[in-house]
Amino acid sequence: MIRQLNIHLIAPSAPPADPAEARRGVERLRAMGHAVGNEACIERRHQRFAGTDEERLAELNALACLPDDVDMVMAIRGGYGASRLLSRIDFPAIAARAFHKPFAFIGHSDITALQMGLLSHGVASLAGPMLVPDLSREQLNLEMLASFEGAFAQRVELAWDCGMRQDNLSAEGMLWGGNLAMLCSLIGTPWLPRVEGGILFIEDINEHPYRIERMLLQLLDAGVLWNQGAIIVGDVSGYRLASPGEHGYEHGYDLAAALDNVRGSLRAPRPSARRSPSPFEAAAGGVRAALSDGPASPSPTRALARGSVPILSGLEFGHIPCKLTLPVGAPARLEVRGSRVTLSCPGWPLDPARAKVGSEDQE
Repeated sequence: MIRQLNIHLIAPSAPPADPAEARRGVERLRAMGHAVGNEACIERRHQRFAGTDEERLAELNALACLPDDVDMVMAIRGGYGASRLLSRIDFPAIAARAFHKPFAFIGHSDITALQMGLLSHGVASLAGPMLVPDLSREQLNLEMLASFEGAFAQRVELAWDCGMRQDNLSAEGMLWGGNLAMLCSLIGTPWLPRVEGGILFIEDINEHPYRIERMLLQLLDAGVLWNQGAIIVGDVSGYRLASPGEHGYEHGYDLAAALDNVRGSLRAPRPSARRSPSPFEAAAGGVRAALSDGPASPSPTRALARGSVPILSGLEFGHIPCKLTLPVGAPARLEVRGSRVTLSCPGWPLDPARAKVGSEDQE
């Protein structure tokens, strides 16, 4: 059992479908010995959101002034809504509060957007359970609870079978990631951290395998996947494959096939960081040269070594009852022997305000 925590609730995205369910989660946390504050956010409603943009933004920016005795900030649930607020969140001020007196910011799904914004400002967090539905189920998942408590009480050490034999691998880097759709939505924004040599984990729900593949290829083409030491796939569920005779019948295409195609792309030679100019760009360069009475500057290319970034499945994380709690921004060590994967964060628990990352476009 972990020590008693002072938990501050926030509702930055969607409201609980049933406020009574959320209140049951609050009572369960209190029965476990934790203090729970700001439970009034459970009752807020505006359209499909847990309050107006202004209400939810004010709640997030108020984290910069959290009392020193708050140990954890927990999102009540995901859904949609965090993306509407990113450009107005005072991440530097919240980060300053975390540097002064660290707190654990926990959630997943839509909350990934906020966690990436924090990480881009150097603040680590926890990808893990939320009030609804994780901590308000009538039957609490004991594996989820043990991982949640373990993230505070001891080193994070996980092991699982990835379902296929891999080349032996040892990698060290920052553990980071979250919901795949949210990560893709942040490409080209200041809120996607630039992590070099990291261990990226992903999950998603209600996304067909072709959409999962498309989003992974977007991350690949944006340079994100190329910069990782490994990619870990958590739970991807909630979709339906077309049956024989239906429009869009898969003919054997499934999630495994989608991931295999991305693996193949990662085994190919990495494209140049700077490509050769297109015919349009070459013509535009000629015009500039004529106007400046000088030669157009060439667009250099850079040859990069052939390499492979492994994609490992089977991590129990995502929109599932038995989700693990993962430190986002913690130094991690990954070992792969055959199909056996072990992931540890030997420096965790750590000061949640420790991560050092960039926040601009991937190179």
